[in-house]
Amino acid sequence: MALNDNERIQEVVLMAQEKTQAVGTKVWYALGITIVAMVPAYYLLKFGFISIMMQTHREPQVIYSDEDKQPLEVLESKIFTLAPNTYAGYVKIRNIEYEWGVRRQEYTAEFKTVGGTVLTRVDGSTFILPSSDKIIVFSRFTHEQTPQEIVFRLGETKFSHAPEINVDLDIQRTEITHPASGTIVYAGVKNNSPYTLKRVDLPVILYGNNNQVLGVGSTIINDLVSNETRTFQYSWPSRLQGVVRAEISYEVNVFDREIFGLPPESSPIDGRDE
Repeated sequence: MALNDNERIQEVVLMAQEKTQAVGTKVWYALGITIVAMVPAYYLLKFGFISIMMQTHREPQVIYSDEDKQPLEVLESKIFTLAPNTYAGYVKIRNIEYEWGVRRQEYTAEFKTVGGTVLTRVDGSTFILPSSDKIIVFSRFTHEQTPQEIVFRLGETKFSHAPEINVDLDIQRTEITHPASGTIVYAGVKNNSPYTLKRVDLPVILYGNNNQVLGVGSTIINDLVSNETRTFQYSWPSRLQGVVRAEISYEVNVFDREIFGLPPESSPIDGRDE
């Protein structure tokens, strides 16, 4: 059996040799030239394709812009009845940007009834410090109808990088009293900064046992000299029941350079005769 297999293999080989010899020499040359020519042709076609693609390719446009800022957030608002037909309110705004504030933020507040009637409208502007909660207190107003909601709208916000100015104040000796005439909060503020502060804003929020807001107020101190301690107070025309805590914060507009001044120099003559 093995011998027969070998004979068949030899027969196949001989037949293949005969077929090969039947093909002319020119055909073999042509086949070899074709194979050799295919290699550079492949690279030429590839180069041409890449050239066409590069000519039609356009680099994507890169748009450079400032880092996006988180928008201001209106956290809460509330209306208070101070006396019959006498009302006030407040809005709290949060800025979470650590180094960016707003030099001038315009806003509009409308006090409306349930039916949507506008009882009073306030158009104003304020500064907002970096990484802070801004309290906007609306002064008391009178109206025969009762407001039920505050519709508050912010104007365009333009953030500014806050200057590196160290403002160091200390709120001291906060006291809540309830005389017959209403509610009064007393406190003091000390200026630990090395310069005179021409204006200090001092908003206050009154809280109850469950941290509910029972009242708000605001006052201003002018020309607070370095190392000076100044007392101030807030008053409400009616007794605010359930108040257990007064949270006072201070705000100095660091965007306004005119607010900062050198402390008045003492005269070389102190008024006493030598």
